[in-house]
Amino acid sequence: MLLRQILGFLKRNCAGLVDSNALLRLYCSLVRSHLCYCSQVWAPQSVINQLILVEQVQRRATRFIIGRDRDLCYKDRLIKLNLLPLNYWLEYLDLVFFYKSLKGDVIFARHFDEYFFFVRGRTRRAISELYLKTNRTRTSHFRDFFFNRITILWDSIPDGIKLGTSLDSFKRKLKSFFFWRLYYVFGGANFR
Repeated sequence: MLLRQILGFLKRNCAGLVDSNALLRLYCSLVRSHLCYCSQVWAPQSVINQLILVEQVQRRATRFIIGRDRDLCYKDRLIKLNLLPLNYWLEYLDLVFFYKSLKGDVIFARHFDEYFFFVRGRTRRAISELYLKTNRTRTSHFRDFFFNRITILWDSIPDGIKLGTSLDSFKRKLKSFFFWRLYYVFGGANFR
């Protein structure tokens, strides 16, 4: 409700006064920051109904920001505005938080070894020591918990991204990977 009010405020007060770049910055700072705040904990990407509601806000916002090219599909609007879909953006934030924890930049890193285990052994995946061991879960609620969700995300990204030497290079490579997925994999109707 609050996000719709903020978006409505932007439509009423800024529509004809500022250009699309300024509207995009306002959207990212006022609306998307609320949608993604602490997403590692509340994980809207794990429940499809929540993800649909959250993604509808961004669909509406991109239509408003583009303005006269409203006939573009959602994917084309995202490409034109250089935005990621929210489900990709939430995965990006999860992976960045995990990378910070892995490198010890987050206080959470003290208990890091208690929750995550890298695969060890003689297989090709285990030799690289870049893949996490997936925990077995009995319920879908526990499967969507951050510690289990991140293992699937981390194992799905290419090894070249995992070997990033600094946080900036990791973010840059990860963002280009998600934009590649936007161009070649993303369909406007699928949210996963």
